[in-house]
Amino acid sequence: MENVNSTSPAVTGETGEKENRKAAGQKPSGKKKRGILRLFLRIMGVILLLLLAAAVTLAVILWGRIATAASVKEVDRDIYTVNYQQDYCLDKALEYGIKDQNDLVDFISKELFFGLADGSSVQPPHCSAFFTRTPEGEYIYCRNADMKGSTDAVIVYTHPGGGYASYSIVAPAALNVGRNYGFPTTSTTGRILLLAAPYLAMEGMNEKGLAVSVLSISAPERHPDTEKPDIMTNVSVRMLLDRAATIDEAVDMLAKYDNHSLQGEDNHLFISDASGRSVVVEWQNSVMNVIETDVCTNFELSSGVTENRCRRYDTIREQLADNPDPTADEAFAILKSACVYESVYTVWSTVYHPADFSIDIVYGRRFSDVHHLTRDDF
Repeated sequence: MENVNSTSPAVTGETGEKENRKAAGQKPSGKKKRGILRLFLRIMGVILLLLLAAAVTLAVILWGRIATAASVKEVDRDIYTVNYQQDYCLDKALEYGIKDQNDLVDFISKELFFGLADGSSVQPPHCSAFFTRTPEGEYIYCRNADMKGSTDAVIVYTHPGGGYASYSIVAPAALNVGRNYGFPTTSTTGRILLLAAPYLAMEGMNEKGLAVSVLSISAPERHPDTEKPDIMTNVSVRMLLDRAATIDEAVDMLAKYDNHSLQGEDNHLFISDASGRSVVVEWQNSVMNVIETDVCTNFELSSGVTENRCRRYDTIREQLADNPDPTADEAFAILKSACVYESVYTVWSTVYHPADFSIDIVYGRRFSDVHHLTRDDF
């Protein structure tokens, strides 16, 4: 009888080689390992591409916000500039029907802060303003910003696609930002909150020479109710700076809306343009009135009665009568004479120069310390 070997005979061929390795407890061949590695690398490549695409998309969405926040600069104590480089969705704001503080906060939250409430609050400024020309024939728009409490002054340079570049001035205390408030203006949070700035403008001038400011009237809030779309005063300021080159254009735009005043008091708008014309626009019983004037303070001009209505109004009128063509320095002297110091304070004073699209600003009645700014400073 033949002896039978207990070890199975080796199987030949590729299949046999695999079975022999399996039987011998050996690992897969290098060829198989290379195939697994290639598959793993492909999967990781796809994942990395998806992550890169997501990062690029996020960067595109956030870039304007990041660039805007990074541009905040301190000019001097209490004066700051920001170069606004994010789309602030003006068309949507005009369609939104913003008629009060709650609507404004809701819009800003949805469009500029991804649904996170910003808590902005715009109080009516009191103020004095006048429009005149210098001995050289240059028109200048001059204003005192009088407010309750302290605030920094943030000069916002906007240059929207399809609109006019402009400077506007914002009181960041409305955002709980600034010295003596929750967040310093140049802090990370302060910079981010300033993304709401375009819709908090109290005054400004665009590159076409149109200037506009908000001044309060001692009367209840104005909330008309017609079939026209709603717009709030500070949104009106944004619209005019971005889209109006002349007073006629500004008046036509305002006439299309139910104009709602800021919280607390009624207000009117003092507007000038590069032609040398200046007017006050105010509303009575939903009717818009346009009054030709070169001085504006805090009472209605529609009645035509101006005598002894306001000390500051009379003071500016008298000084312009004595010096109808003041230099910019002399214009600041007129503003100084119209400052207030009691429960309402003159926080900043400005002289706008439409001819070269520049602005002079004084903070806190420090009239010996004038800062001159052009678009190159942003």
